[in-house]
Formats: sequence, C-alpha cells, structure tokens
Amino acid sequence: MKEFENEINEAKRRVMEMNEKADKFSREMSSKGETPPSGKPQKSDDSSLLLILALTVILSKENTDSKILLALLYLMM
Repeated sequence: MKEFENEINEAKRRVMEMNEKADKFSREMSSKGETPPSGKPQKSDDSSLLLILALTVILSKENTDSKILLALLYLMM
C-alpha cells in the first residue's frame, strides 16, 4: 500500500483543490443571483459500467499503470 501513498495523497490534494474552486464558483454565481448547477453527475447505464469494469480487469492483468486503473474506477462511481 505504501507504493500508492504518494498517488493517494496527490489525489486527495487535487480533490480539495477542486472543491475550493467549486465553492468559489458557487459563491460567485450566488452573488450574481444565478443558480449554480446541481453538481450531480448523470448515472451511467449498466452496460457502460460493465464495459469499464471489464476494461479494468483486463488492464489490471496486463500490469497497467495504477493511475489508469484508478481513473477507470473513478468513472464507475
């Protein structure tokens, strides 16, 4: 797990940075009297999730870069 520690910390930093940007954007929209977007992503259908899962399994067996695998797993959320 230590091999992923740097990547995990970097991902956490990016998430916090994106949250700060989103909060700033939301405050700016509110101050202008506009309604900010809901921020809820559209749900993928089951076939898309199955395709991403299959791709993740195949790539994991091929010793693909862990960042690509984490990105695919993120898409499944």
